[in-house]
Amino acid sequence: RIIEVLYIGQCKQRGGDESSAFGWSRTPNQLLPGWNLIFPEKVLRAWFEPDFGDPERPATTTYYQTLGIGRDAAEPEIKTAYRRLVRQWHPDVCKEPDAAEVFRKIQRAYEILSVKKTRARYDAGLKLEAVSGNKDRGARNKAQSYRAPLRCGMLLCDVTELGGRLTVQKIKAWNDIISPSGKTLVTSWPAGANEPNLTWS
Repeated sequence: RIIEVLYIGQCKQRGGDESSAFGWSRTPNQLLPGWNLIFPEKVLRAWFEPDFGDPERPATTTYYQTLGIGRDAAEPEIKTAYRRLVRQWHPDVCKEPDAAEVFRKIQRAYEILSVKKTRARYDAGLKLEAVSGNKDRGARNKAQSYRAPLRCGMLLCDVTELGGRLTVQKIKAWNDIISPSGKTLVTSWPAGANEPNLTWS
């Protein structure tokens, strides 16, 4: 099913061991948008972190995960991911409380991964961490609340429906929402707001 997702929140424990994020959407049979989507954390991570589930993956968030790309990403893919995230997180258009902090992390990730020498050094560090520091990975990952790098888009998904909500089982495609004039939708949820802030940039 193709779903227009206007906002995805942060993953939280919602009973049991499952962590998930709610999504604000306008589904085909619904005229008004609302919190009618559920994104399990493992589904979001599987899309944005190609090495998800790999026993050798580092315990901490990597620069690759910050940009939502795999560790084998080529230079053009790194640049495309960077530009896409900068557009979504730039503090001038994104009204998320932590937009400036996330924007700086995106810039730092690109600075390291876009230069062959610094990327090679960084990759060596990741390999060292994988063999020496993964004993407490589970505890550290549970302590961190996962947030998808993107908050909105046109998604092609496998879904199940229960109680008026759609639970996303698998993400097959994720495209930006583009206006007829070529502008990209950027959404954020300012403090105290009742619905997402929509900005075209």
